[in-house]
Amino acid sequence: MKIIYFGHNQRGFKCLQALVEKRIPIVTLVVQEKPQAGTIAKQMVTLAKRHKIPWICQPDPNKADFVSRMRSLKPDCLVLAGFTGILRKEALSVALKCSINLHGGRLPAYRGASVLNWQILDGNKRIVISVIEVSSVLDTGPILCQRSFPLSLEEDFNYVAAKSLELFPEMLIKTLKEIEQGTIKKKPQKLSEGIYHFKRYPDDGRINWTIMNAKTILNLIRAVAPPAGPGAFTYRNKEKIIVAKASLIEDARFRGMPGRVGMAITSAGRTGRVVCAQDKALLVEKIFHSGKYVDAKIYLKPGEMLL
Repeated sequence: MKIIYFGHNQRGFKCLQALVEKRIPIVTLVVQEKPQAGTIAKQMVTLAKRHKIPWICQPDPNKADFVSRMRSLKPDCLVLAGFTGILRKEALSVALKCSINLHGGRLPAYRGASVLNWQILDGNKRIVISVIEVSSVLDTGPILCQRSFPLSLEEDFNYVAAKSLELFPEMLIKTLKEIEQGTIKKKPQKLSEGIYHFKRYPDDGRINWTIMNAKTILNLIRAVAPPAGPGAFTYRNKEKIIVAKASLIEDARFRGMPGRVGMAITSAGRTGRVVCAQDKALLVEKIFHSGKYVDAKIYLKPGEMLL
């Protein structure tokens, strides 16, 4: 089983480590950004060099000369782990058996980008991640392996990202083994049920207290929670504030202008500041400031308006 491995971000690095540990032959590592000091690309290239794996930086995997180079290696599989470049038909045809992608969502409901975040935003109580066969139409190939895990309202993107990094390497090894043995089972997707999700950007994390209800705001805070995510944010005058942790208030009712900061309370064992949303109040517990967590009851003051 010979593999060309396309890796990016932590998912790419963790799965590369797993392949190296299992001594699965990698004929080339492909990274999509220059391996500069302190980057994940640098870590992957360092690992590749240590194990004498050839590597190349190629942001566009569909260039004719690169495709020709891949074809000459006669790989059994192309593996995409966190790689954001889209391989088109000519590039995919290089694989003698198949090309696979590690996808952070349940399919066909979560096609596209940032799907780990979108699952949290939607308030899902279980997170699903998948290994799929790559097809010429984005995220429509057969499902080869899936795993799911429960998610509570107390857990956020940091937990989801870490859990997916724990599961993906095992899923990849299992899938490659079944492909090699000819025992892989392919579950076709229902194409008509697919939903494509846009990539999320840091500016998408702004909290709109006036039109968002408390549950929606809570899910946004959880979905982009720092340090794994960019953070949900609001403004106090011109100061940008990242809200890192919050919870719903179940044991009391508050009413006020959306965005208004109220008293400090303890609810269900949690302490923070009451902030009004469109429908009811939310308990804001932690602010992320200068790379560390700060108690909201200290950082925010009664009567302040968050916009």
